[in-house]
Amino acid sequence: MDERLNFVQRMAILTELVCQLGEVGRTSLMKLAYLLQTVKQVPLGYRFQFYLYGPYDPQVLSDVSVAEFWGALQEEYHAYGRDSYGYKIRPTEEASKLTEMEHETVQRYREAIEWAVQEFGNYNAAQMELIATLVWIDREFSWKSRKSTVKDLVRAVRNLKPHFSEREVEQIANNLHQKGILLSVVSK
Repeated sequence: MDERLNFVQRMAILTELVCQLGEVGRTSLMKLAYLLQTVKQVPLGYRFQFYLYGPYDPQVLSDVSVAEFWGALQEEYHAYGRDSYGYKIRPTEEASKLTEMEHETVQRYREAIEWAVQEFGNYNAAQMELIATLVWIDREFSWKSRKSTVKDLVRAVRNLKPHFSEREVEQIANNLHQKGILLSVVSK
């Protein structure tokens, strides 16, 4: 992995990601940052830990807050109903100033950013939670030199996140496996 990016470079990467998406929630942005760092080895330098909704590092939200303070991003509270709320993160007209300031960094990782947007940009927050959790468990298996099957991953995810159906987890896991994202899964 390259040397870790500094915080201005990280904010430029996150800002470019939001610019390409147009709008994204906190959970989805967190998982996209995790996938960029873990799957595409973008050296964001985050220290993700497994949390309620999957891999999480509060530094991602801190970087978003600073990007908002600098005028590159706008974060807005949004109520979806009586019991449901979230945040929408959008680029501002000033976003290009930050991405242009770190043009070389953004260009170096443009392919990875575009990959994340193309592969995962249309998933909702719950689906991103599931995707990132599958990758997290897969990497745990891989780091322990443990080979697995899709069924093993499904079982492990369902133990942590029983609110996802077996069918739902298996479908996403098979999709990730077909795309070559899962490292621990051996073909049958």
